[in-house]
Amino acid sequence: GEKSPRAAHHSQHTQNTYTAAMGQCQSATKDVESMVNESSGRKRGAKPLNESGRKRSAITIAHEPSEEIRAAKAAAAEAAEAERKAELKRRGGAVIVVQKYSRGKAGRAKAEATCPPCVEACKRFVIDKQAAEFGTCVCGFKKEGHSKRALAQGSAKLKRMGSVELRKKMVQ
Repeated sequence: GEKSPRAAHHSQHTQNTYTAAMGQCQSATKDVESMVNESSGRKRGAKPLNESGRKRSAITIAHEPSEEIRAAKAAAAEAAEAERKAELKRRGGAVIVVQKYSRGKAGRAKAEATCPPCVEACKRFVIDKQAAEFGTCVCGFKKEGHSKRALAQGSAKLKRMGSVELRKKMVQ
């Protein structure tokens, strides 16, 4: 059969696209070929030693970024780094300071030097198994900071508290 006008237009469009793409590939290959010939000292228009050598050199050169691209990437990286530093300076470096003191040995040393998070020791001593120092209660105070009554009651399960209760208990 005969093609519909739409199918004919589609096949013509496909053919035009293919022809344009092939023309671009051929011109790119010629540009690369001329660069290879100039760099190797051969005359312009001279055929390469073999067909596979031309393709291999075209592929190698096409995938290596130029100096301008490398310089642009380096400039973009420097600009991003400068922007990041400016943002940290604007915030006063608070994020880094908080992480530094909330983690690791430095954070534990600072907490030990200042005060525990609670205003006073709790009424029932419960050992914190994950504490940095053995014998510390979950409230942050050491065993010596608790009353005899708190020690006499023994360990118990932790009671779930809401935010209002926690705010009253914690240091402002």
